[in-house]
Amino acid sequence: MLQILENSGVEIWWSSRLLAKGRLDKSVDGFHPSHHALALDTQILLNMYCNDYMNYNDGTCCWSAEPYTMLQVITAAAFSVW
Repeated sequence: MLQILENSGVEIWWSSRLLAKGRLDKSVDGFHPSHHALALDTQILLNMYCNDYMNYNDGTCCWSAEPYTMLQVITAAAFSVW
């Protein structure tokens, strides 16, 4: 099949194939991918989609969250008691 698509504009998603091949021992019938491989495929697809919409200009993708301020802690405590 790969030889048929070799000269076309079709792009093969190799990571999914490699994931399923690496987790073949967890497959129920040896043909269909395991649930773990499907979950990883789903995560990869969501990341591919969501990464197009991330805002890299604000720098939040590269930094950890800032520490909470005392005002934030007091407000959260007040709302949780209320």
